[in-house]
Amino acid sequence: MKPIGVRVSMAILVIAAIVVTILWAKAWGESQKRDDGIPETVTIDVLSKKYLPVNFPHQSHAEMSGDCVTCHDHSSAGKTSACSKCHSIKPSLKKDDVPSLKAAYHLQCVECHRQQDIELSRCTYCHTKRQASSKVIKKGSEK
Repeated sequence: MKPIGVRVSMAILVIAAIVVTILWAKAWGESQKRDDGIPETVTIDVLSKKYLPVNFPHQSHAEMSGDCVTCHDHSSAGKTSACSKCHSIKPSLKKDDVPSLKAAYHLQCVECHRQQDIELSRCTYCHTKRQASSKVIKKGSEK
């Protein structure tokens, strides 16, 4: 049997190795994150009384479009604004021929989704309706 001092020293070395490994992994992981400020996902919840929030996979769509101004059409380079800054949340309001927020989202999304796969263009693909009884209609089931 090893003396207590040797076992304590080995335990300290093992703990130190684990801590160093964790810190290194965290630092390496941090360096792998995008530093351009593009969020991975964006939660869209402006219609949260009628629908559950949509967790929009922003980063993958940004990579597909190749250019921020595809969606953020009046933003300067490196600076984007929330869609609701220019597009009214109320569907009946239009200013200077700018479509409402709902219309803007749908003009951007639906046609491309339809071209990819007709199932992607169904409302419930992105939107999960709330019911009055607070039950949720699952995505993919049209009612």
